Amino acid sequence: MRATALLPLALLLAGRAGATSLPPPRVLDTFENSAAWTALPASGVEMKLSTEPGPHGNALRVDFKFTKGGGYAVLHRKLDLVLPENYRFEYQLRGETPPQNLEFKLLDDSGENVWWLNRVNYEYPRQWTTDRIRKRQIAFAWGPKRETELTHVAALEFAITAGSGGEGTVWFDDLTLVPLPVPVEPLPIVATASSALPAHPASLALDGRTDTQWESRDNDPAPALTLDLGTSREFGGLVLDWVPALGARDYVIELDDGDGKWRVAREVRDSDGGRDWLDLPESEARRVRIRALEARQGGIALSEVSLEPLEWAARPEQFLKAVAQDSPRGHYPRGFLGEQSYWTVVGVDGDADEGLLDEDARLETGRAQFSLEPFLVTERGLR
Repeated sequence: MRATALLPLALLLAGRAGATSLPPPRVLDTFENSAAWTALPASGVEMKLSTEPGPHGNALRVDFKFTKGGGYAVLHRKLDLVLPENYRFEYQLRGETPPQNLEFKLLDDSGENVWWLNRVNYEYPRQWTTDRIRKRQIAFAWGPKRETELTHVAALEFAITAGSGGEGTVWFDDLTLVPLPVPVEPLPIVATASSALPAHPASLALDGRTDTQWESRDNDPAPALTLDLGTSREFGGLVLDWVPALGARDYVIELDDGDGKWRVAREVRDSDGGRDWLDLPESEARRVRIRALEARQGGIALSEVSLEPLEWAARPEQFLKAVAQDSPRGHYPRGFLGEQSYWTVVGVDGDADEGLLDEDARLETGRAQFSLEPFLVTERGLR
């Protein structure tokens, strides 16, 4: 998604007015104690709730053990919560457990209709991390209710269900509901830079042309390009087109929610310049910064920066397909381009371990294993 032409003034003012008139975030639980939460383990699951120091005051500690290999450990809390038109839930989370499923559930007044987000084989962060769940990620799960829009929440649940099984501990803190602006036509992206040559301002990195460029000054000790998205916006990644011989070798992608607190979303080392595809699934920020980690003789230069939509990197295979379609033909297996190739089984007759060989000489070494595919390098490049 490249920078667009200026929108009508009325639309810009309306979008900014909507953003400033939102109610403040509502803290639903600080987890100073566990009294509001009920443990609902399945048969064969041991579960204990307690509190201990967290990022801010106390945090809720959940110890669980899947004694029979499967099952679930549910945390249930009653609420009386009217949902705004658009929103996200956020909370602090960390865990010491093998991958387990993590379910986030909202229940209506009947208790029979459930909306959820189910993360299968979720890898719990070892350090305290802010987890965000947006309205668009929460889907109707089950129940007799025909409508799919939830407006009032009577109860909220976290469910840790057996993925790897075994036992572990998960901590929660600072559960908050954050009202968000109703999605509107995106505002124009505005680029600024730590420095720029007179003929190569920051705006040229967003003009949709690869024959123009932003170029930092030679004496800039920390070259950086910042994109102001106008309001908090969701996106799936970035595509950076570096100018040959002027690319940043080591750099970071940083995000800011609008409060001036930058966080690192991606660190890139030993970039060879050219085009860099950076998948940043489920990202959200007000500002995006591309910052070189060291000064470079002659400065750095970007001919184009593209902010990609959520679906661009919603899943690893979608990201690979997007990169393959944006690359010279032959750099990726044809399957990533949506093309059919024919396979045959290879191996000893009757053997339990067999491979697959396709018409492009790609060999899959075993069931659900890696593949090897030959490439031909000619004077015209990779084939």
